[in-house]
Amino acid sequence: MTAPRVLITRHQAAPLDAHLQDRGCIPVHVPLLALIATHQPPPARPPGLALVTSATTARFAPDLAQHLQGAVVIAVGEKTAAALTAAGVSVAIVGTAGGAEAVQHLAAAATRMATPTILYIGARQKSAELQTALDDWGAPIMEWAVYDNRVPANARDQLMALADRFDVVTFTSASAVQRYVALSGASTIPTVAIGASTAAAIQEAGLPLAAVAARPRMDALADVAADVAADVAADVGRLRR
Repeated sequence: MTAPRVLITRHQAAPLDAHLQDRGCIPVHVPLLALIATHQPPPARPPGLALVTSATTARFAPDLAQHLQGAVVIAVGEKTAAALTAAGVSVAIVGTAGGAEAVQHLAAAATRMATPTILYIGARQKSAELQTALDDWGAPIMEWAVYDNRVPANARDQLMALADRFDVVTFTSASAVQRYVALSGASTIPTVAIGASTAAAIQEAGLPLAAVAARPRMDALADVAADVAADVAADVGRLRR
């Protein structure tokens, strides 16, 4: 039996590709996101509170530890916290459930401080979930957009060349879902999501959501992708009998 092919849509194939290979799948990488440094300077005013929503931020923000010295830093998840720690940043709070939960941590921390200066560091294009949570909170926030999120020039051609020759599509962000639909149109191929906000975007786009990772981690996403791929293979086998 041919190993199932699983489409990776995030900007980097690793480490998801290795996790998929460990589970007997063939990873197919078509990045729908290209991350480009903005070279925007940090705000002159030092923050008392800082929200970091992506591990990529540590790669694009120069001298991050210096700029966040003395601030209460909130990371959206474990991967972001690990990247910040590696960059010499002390992380006070680590979220587990995405951007909206991170904003709840931010708001709670702000109530324990006397009118703190609050800083968001991350992509210029925030996720819909994060933007909504920040808008609903309504607190004044400085922004340091350290990278842009763009569509790679050859993404459409790469998808067209594949001609749906994959069994499962993996998504790690709502923006990747939106770009997949914009580039390839409606699809009946099963999809899997890394978390709730990405799953909501898949359903809103009308794509078939097969599973959501148990934890917002690449190994957990590979687990559900492999399970769904096995189910697809079993269904095909029954049809051929």
